Amino acid sequence: MLVPPLRFSQVENGLFRGAYPTLPNFPFLRTLRLRTIVSLVPETPTRDLKQFVEEEGIQFRWIEVEEFQETVTISPEIVSSLLTLLIDEENLPVYIHCVDGTNVTGLVIMCLRKLQCWSSQSSFSEHKRFAREFRIIAEETMFVEDFHAEIAVPEKVPDWVWGGNQRVKHIWLPLRFPSRLKRNSIQLQDVAQDADEKNTEIDVGVPVDGADFDDERRVTRVLYEPYSRSLDALNIEGLLPTKQP
Repeated sequence: MLVPPLRFSQVENGLFRGAYPTLPNFPFLRTLRLRTIVSLVPETPTRDLKQFVEEEGIQFRWIEVEEFQETVTISPEIVSSLLTLLIDEENLPVYIHCVDGTNVTGLVIMCLRKLQCWSSQSSFSEHKRFAREFRIIAEETMFVEDFHAEIAVPEKVPDWVWGGNQRVKHIWLPLRFPSRLKRNSIQLQDVAQDADEKNTEIDVGVPVDGADFDDERRVTRVLYEPYSRSLDALNIEGLLPTKQP
């Protein structure tokens, strides 16, 4: 019998969340064919978990984060580095967890949703499904709303991030693209010219939650998501193209 970790859930294709995995959970995790496990816990991971990742050839990232105690215990800088890891196709499938799979992991996922251009209301609702007492505290909402840390975008992102497009403009977050584009100024000019000609630079800023943006900030192309819940979260009204690009 396969036993998933407490509060286990699939966030996106190849991205999973939950609580600290123990011995009974390892057979289940093995079926996911994980490449990466991220532990956001205050103490050194157990010997059992270390042995499991070594035997399975899984890259293991332990980041020391205090357990949630009615206050945010993780920094914007750590969240930024985690988002870079989570949206890197080379790291997937990923299992990210904290001690109990609630608020610490949930805060990272809310910031991921912001990167995906989910509305605040949608990401907060998702968070409350896993949070302690099924609620979100004011400090958490402020953290997400004030989160504007620069995100280093990997060379290859999954389809559930901006439809797999690697060159985008984001309305909320500053993005830093791979340095390989800067190694050769001629190459950079060619890329920029090609982007202008083909309109491959996508503005993923979407007017949500009743915000009123001017025409220059509106969507230049709306990306189709593979899941209907992602479209619902974007809260789009009258901006979908007539046919899929």
